[in-house]
Amino acid sequence: MNPTQASTLGDVYSFGIVLLELFISKRPTDAIFNESLKIHKYISTAFPDHAMEILDPLLLLAEEEQKINQDQARRMEECLLSVLEIGLTCSASSPRDRAPIDTTLSKLQSIKESFLPMRW
Repeated sequence: MNPTQASTLGDVYSFGIVLLELFISKRPTDAIFNESLKIHKYISTAFPDHAMEILDPLLLLAEEEQKINQDQARRMEECLLSVLEIGLTCSASSPRDRAPIDTTLSKLQSIKESFLPMRW
């Protein structure tokens, strides 16, 4: 494939970046990002041990407001980390390292089925 040709892998990359943006509430154009620090690197550096520290605080506010138990909090963290991992995989710099969109959607569906039925 010619490197200048469009492909679905470019769409996968864009999807991954948007997913990361949603979960950290930052855009690739924010002031903290520059030539040496991109959104993908920012998150991959924090992932997984410090990922919760860079997430959008509003995502974690629900945890506090709902007064969920420790098991539910652990499951919520697993869910958030799983979604970030998908965003990182989709936004890999090399198209060969990106997951196909059907695989990505299957993983997101699995996360939804595993974690959303949580009872608050």
